[in-house]
Amino acid sequence: MIKITVPASLPKLIRELTTMSVSNSCKSVMYKWSQRVRTKALRITPIDTGALRGSIGVDVYEKGAMSFATFYAGGAAAPYAEIVHEFEELHHAHPTQWKYLEHPIVASLDELERDIQEAIAKEMNLL
Repeated sequence: MIKITVPASLPKLIRELTTMSVSNSCKSVMYKWSQRVRTKALRITPIDTGALRGSIGVDVYEKGAMSFATFYAGGAAAPYAEIVHEFEELHHAHPTQWKYLEHPIVASLDELERDIQEAIAKEMNLL
Protein backbone atom coordinates (compact mmCIF):
# COMPACT_ATOMS: atom_id res chain seq x y z
CA MET A 1 0.00 0.00 0.00
CA ILE A 2 1.20 3.45 -0.83
CA LYS A 3 0.28 6.16 1.60
CA ILE A 4 0.71 9.81 0.77
CA THR A 5 0.56 12.46 3.43
CA VAL A 6 -0.86 15.72 2.19
CA PRO A 7 -0.18 18.78 4.37
CA ALA A 8 -3.17 19.72 6.51
CA SER A 9 -2.70 23.35 5.44
CA LEU A 10 -4.11 22.56 2.01
CA PRO A 11 -7.81 23.13 1.63
CA LYS A 12 -9.85 19.92 1.94
CA LEU A 13 -10.88 19.96 -1.75
CA ILE A 14 -7.29 20.19 -2.95
CA ARG A 15 -6.28 17.29 -0.66
CA GLU A 16 -9.17 15.18 -2.02
CA LEU A 17 -8.34 16.00 -5.64
CA THR A 18 -4.65 15.22 -5.08
CA THR A 19 -5.51 11.87 -3.49
CA MET A 20 -7.94 11.02 -6.29
CA SER A 21 -5.43 11.99 -8.99
CA VAL A 22 -2.67 9.87 -7.43
CA SER A 23 -5.10 6.97 -7.01
CA ASN A 24 -6.05 7.17 -10.70
CA SER A 25 -2.39 7.32 -11.69
CA CYS A 26 -1.61 4.23 -9.60
CA LYS A 27 -4.53 2.33 -11.12
CA SER A 28 -3.27 3.25 -14.60
CA VAL A 29 0.24 2.07 -13.69
CA MET A 30 -1.17 -1.18 -12.27
CA TYR A 31 -3.18 -1.79 -15.45
CA LYS A 32 -0.22 -1.19 -17.80
CA TRP A 33 2.10 -3.29 -15.63
CA SER A 34 -0.38 -6.18 -15.40
CA GLN A 35 -0.77 -6.22 -19.19
CA ARG A 36 3.02 -6.40 -19.64
CA VAL A 37 3.20 -9.26 -17.13
CA ARG A 38 0.35 -11.08 -18.88
CA THR A 39 2.22 -10.76 -22.20
CA LYS A 40 5.37 -12.21 -20.59
CA ALA A 41 3.33 -15.05 -19.10
CA LEU A 42 1.78 -15.89 -22.45
CA ARG A 43 5.25 -16.23 -24.02
CA ILE A 44 6.30 -18.90 -21.52
CA THR A 45 2.99 -20.72 -21.01
CA PRO A 46 3.15 -24.33 -22.19
CA ILE A 47 0.88 -25.03 -25.15
CA ASP A 48 -0.93 -28.20 -26.08
CA THR A 49 -4.30 -27.20 -27.49
CA GLY A 50 -4.04 -23.47 -26.78
CA ALA A 51 -6.84 -23.54 -24.20
CA LEU A 52 -4.46 -22.72 -21.36
CA ARG A 53 -2.93 -19.70 -23.09
CA GLY A 54 -6.40 -18.56 -24.08
CA SER A 55 -7.54 -18.67 -20.47
CA ILE A 56 -4.82 -16.43 -19.02
CA GLY A 57 -6.13 -13.07 -17.94
CA VAL A 58 -5.87 -10.31 -15.39
CA ASP A 59 -8.42 -8.15 -13.62
CA VAL A 60 -7.38 -4.77 -12.23
CA TYR A 61 -9.65 -3.20 -9.66
CA GLU A 62 -9.70 -0.69 -6.85
CA LYS A 63 -10.73 -1.09 -3.26
CA GLY A 64 -10.71 2.24 -1.51
CA ALA A 65 -7.54 4.04 -2.54
CA MET A 66 -5.69 0.81 -3.34
CA SER A 67 -5.30 -0.87 -6.74
CA PHE A 68 -5.07 -4.63 -7.17
CA ALA A 69 -4.32 -7.02 -10.03
CA THR A 70 -5.59 -10.59 -9.97
CA PHE A 71 -4.02 -12.93 -12.51
CA TYR A 72 -5.82 -16.13 -13.45
CA ALA A 73 -5.60 -19.13 -15.74
CA GLY A 74 -7.76 -22.14 -16.22
CA GLY A 75 -11.39 -22.03 -17.16
CA ALA A 76 -12.01 -25.30 -19.00
CA ALA A 77 -8.27 -25.99 -18.76
CA ALA A 78 -8.16 -25.56 -14.94
CA PRO A 79 -6.91 -29.07 -14.03
CA TYR A 80 -4.22 -28.85 -16.72
CA ALA A 81 -3.34 -25.27 -15.71
CA GLU A 82 -2.60 -26.22 -12.11
CA ILE A 83 -0.54 -29.29 -12.97
CA VAL A 84 1.55 -27.47 -15.56
CA HIS A 85 2.07 -24.49 -13.25
CA GLU A 86 3.04 -26.42 -10.13
CA PHE A 87 5.14 -29.40 -11.26
CA GLU A 88 8.68 -28.50 -12.27
CA GLU A 89 9.51 -32.08 -13.21
CA LEU A 90 7.17 -32.03 -16.22
CA HIS A 91 8.90 -31.49 -19.55
CA HIS A 92 8.48 -27.98 -20.93
CA ALA A 93 9.76 -27.21 -24.41
CA HIS A 94 11.77 -23.98 -24.52
CA PRO A 95 10.72 -21.19 -24.00
CA THR A 96 7.76 -22.55 -22.02
CA GLN A 97 8.15 -23.31 -18.32
CA TRP A 98 6.41 -24.12 -15.09
CA LYS A 99 5.24 -21.23 -12.86
CA TYR A 100 4.26 -19.43 -16.07
CA LEU A 101 2.25 -16.89 -14.05
CA GLU A 102 4.28 -16.67 -10.86
CA HIS A 103 7.71 -16.15 -12.43
CA PRO A 104 6.77 -13.12 -14.60
CA ILE A 105 4.89 -11.51 -11.68
CA VAL A 106 7.77 -11.89 -9.22
CA ALA A 107 10.35 -10.81 -11.81
CA SER A 108 8.36 -7.62 -12.52
CA LEU A 109 7.64 -6.41 -8.97
CA ASP A 110 10.60 -3.99 -8.92
CA GLU A 111 9.35 -2.53 -12.20
CA LEU A 112 5.90 -1.99 -10.68
CA GLU A 113 7.35 -0.28 -7.63
CA ARG A 114 9.48 2.03 -9.81
CA ASP A 115 6.54 2.87 -12.08
CA ILE A 116 4.29 3.73 -9.12
CA GLN A 117 6.97 5.92 -7.55
CA GLU A 118 7.41 7.77 -10.86
CA ALA A 119 3.64 8.24 -11.28
CA ILE A 120 3.30 9.66 -7.78
CA ALA A 121 6.26 11.96 -8.28
CA LYS A 122 4.73 13.25 -11.53
CA GLU A 123 1.38 13.85 -9.86
CA MET A 124 3.08 15.71 -7.03
CA ASN A 125 5.16 17.70 -9.58
CA LEU A 126 8.39 16.27 -8.29
CA LEU A 127 9.69 15.15 -11.70
